[in-house]
Amino acid sequence: MLPCRVGTEKAVKLMEQDNWDIDLLSELAATMQDASICGLGQAASNPLVSAIRFFKEEF
Repeated sequence: MLPCRVGTEKAVKLMEQDNWDIDLLSELAATMQDASICGLGQAASNPLVSAIRFFKEEF
């Protein structure tokens, strides 16, 4: 299994919802960072993490 591929697909589905589940997205991002072996997989969730950190009230 590739955590970055599976994780990004799940994140997209969650972000297509009208209301984001911030806790679930944050947990998913952390799991992707921890479980990925390569740097690309570890960094794939960085834009999501930044959006949640700086614009949380928008979601």
